[in-house]
Amino acid sequence: MLGEQATRETPRNDGKWAGAAACFFALVCACARAGLPAAEFYSTQHDFARAYPLWQGVLKSEPSQLTAVLRVAELNLLFASRREARETLLGFLDEHRERLTPLARRQIREKNSQLQSTFLTDEGQSQYYQGVSKAGARDYDGALALLAQASAFEVGNLRILKEKARCERAQGQWQRLYETLKTAGTTDPYDASVREQLMEAHIHFRDFPQALALHKVGADTLNSARQRMAYGVALFESGAADEARQALEPLLEQGGYAGAPHPIVYFALGRVLSGKAGFEAVAASYLERFETLVSAPDLRFIDGWDPYQTDTRLAEARSLRQSLRGKP
Repeated sequence: MLGEQATRETPRNDGKWAGAAACFFALVCACARAGLPAAEFYSTQHDFARAYPLWQGVLKSEPSQLTAVLRVAELNLLFASRREARETLLGFLDEHRERLTPLARRQIREKNSQLQSTFLTDEGQSQYYQGVSKAGARDYDGALALLAQASAFEVGNLRILKEKARCERAQGQWQRLYETLKTAGTTDPYDASVREQLMEAHIHFRDFPQALALHKVGADTLNSARQRMAYGVALFESGAADEARQALEPLLEQGGYAGAPHPIVYFALGRVLSGKAGFEAVAASYLERFETLVSAPDLRFIDGWDPYQTDTRLAEARSLRQSLRGKP
């Protein structure tokens, strides 16, 4: 009897709990809707301490709300850390990438770039600008010392990292430059200038998988000839000959860095085509063009260095060209 009674009463209890759950959910939604104008109000009043938990509540209840994630990221920078601001934005981008419009994806990338470049202290900003002034006078040791002091106040600030990389490149500190670019790439993987420099640095240090992985991160924003060239060279160095050819051949018409194809483009295409029947003459002409251009620093150097180490490939290019043309 007791078992039968329990069985008969179970549906009534389930219905009661289902109704309570529905009411609770409606209450949560109502609270979220009430929290949104309050969060906006306190933000407009610059009362960020009150706005912060309200925006967090809105985002928790509406995890796909773009405005909320932008506001929470801004306040994370102010009350938590630069890293937490970045993780909020990039985590949202990764999770909702497929449903986000191109405009929304761009807003998120631009917001992260803005926040990662924002100064939070007067001391850090002052040291940074003094460092920039030293670098302008080519006192790179002095500039790096000031930038190190700025970094102590502004951990992970993208503007400081980019200026530090510029000074290290000017001094030929390639390993330090590489480490700085990797840090900057983590801070903002969608910064176009950082991404193209980091792709080149990966190639210089022969970490081709990382260069290709970096291309995939920003594939939807890959639009500079310099980035496409780095991608093509990474493919070539990885043994993906056909894909490298597809990436590099358009650069012969479109130009590359400084408005002309970098010599490495001719070398890579010459190497790729040398192994294809019927393309020996074309391959030889590309290698000959490479030999001519490799002696021109204006074409070979990018921002003061040659990440592709083209001068070390001259003997190989000459030997291969001679064999293709049947010369001793």
